[in-house]
Amino acid sequence: MALLSWHQRTIANFEASHWQHVKASPTRSLQRRLTRLTTCIYDCVLLFNQGNKKRSGVNQRPCDSSTKGLLQYQSKQLYQCNGRRWQLWKPQEQPLTGGCQTGWTKYGSLCYRKGDSQETWNDAQLICRERHGAELPTILSSETSDWISTFVNREPVWIGLNDKGQQRRWKWPAGQSLSYTNWKPGQPDSDSDIQRNCVVMNQLQKWNVRKCHRGRNVYICAKQVGS
Repeated sequence: MALLSWHQRTIANFEASHWQHVKASPTRSLQRRLTRLTTCIYDCVLLFNQGNKKRSGVNQRPCDSSTKGLLQYQSKQLYQCNGRRWQLWKPQEQPLTGGCQTGWTKYGSLCYRKGDSQETWNDAQLICRERHGAELPTILSSETSDWISTFVNREPVWIGLNDKGQQRRWKWPAGQSLSYTNWKPGQPDSDSDIQRNCVVMNQLQKWNVRKCHRGRNVYICAKQVGS
């Protein structure tokens, strides 16, 4: 298969000369879908079948952490690897004027999107930042806490609070002060493992310190309306 990759570029500005290295031309319907895109998915790579040779299934290449975010063209469809399996890919929609993109939910001045899978805090933060230009959520009031908990059906969810910069100096992604907290009794424990630098909000909306690179939980991304 021939490979074609580009990072954070618009398809509209993609020069036709780049396509000369792709031996197999995509179908016209796929070309129309690609030209409608205005942003590329994080670290995307399109894989095209050569010639008219038929292949069965979409798993011509393993889907794992090394191919996460990869796009594969197979059987006239685009599939994306989510780190575990190939899933049918859907193009990202443009923001609505004064609102949120399709797939995002507005609350206050922010748009929120629930992740498609459970991830570690580190991976969730990376996905929010690199794919969506967003952050893990900031909670500055009990009202926001209530809304987020309801949004994820009261499942444990990663929040942006962490002390990765300096031990026991807790900060939100944008640097806001801790004007509101809801720690579980005994948290944060000053004598706990120094590798526990990230925070998950449990079913009762209480905050627990956890390791950033271990343990998978639901996550949501948050960004400003219209961004």
